[in-house]
Amino acid sequence: MAGVKRPIEVSDPLIEAQYMTGSHGDVVVLINWRQNPIDELVVRFPHHKDGLKVTSLRVAGLFKGHLHKQTQRGRLKVEKGETGAAQVRLRLEVSDYLLIN
Repeated sequence: MAGVKRPIEVSDPLIEAQYMTGSHGDVVVLINWRQNPIDELVVRFPHHKDGLKVTSLRVAGLFKGHLHKQTQRGRLKVEKGETGAAQVRLRLEVSDYLLIN
């Protein structure tokens, strides 16, 4: 009724997803509340159509320094979903952080 739209949507109802915006960029925190990993979680960004870059810090592995230095490692393939919105697919064990830029 208020016209509020979620900044992200996930394909599994037992995934907690938080979208946080800061002065150095945006981060999505994903928490898996299932007992098992999810082989292919879809994370949709309904407000983004083109030019979105998403980096999984779990996939990036061990790193040092600023988070934005990880953009070459852990980059996820961004595709267009059925509605034209950007989306990514990933395996989610327990948790992950997605750096958005």
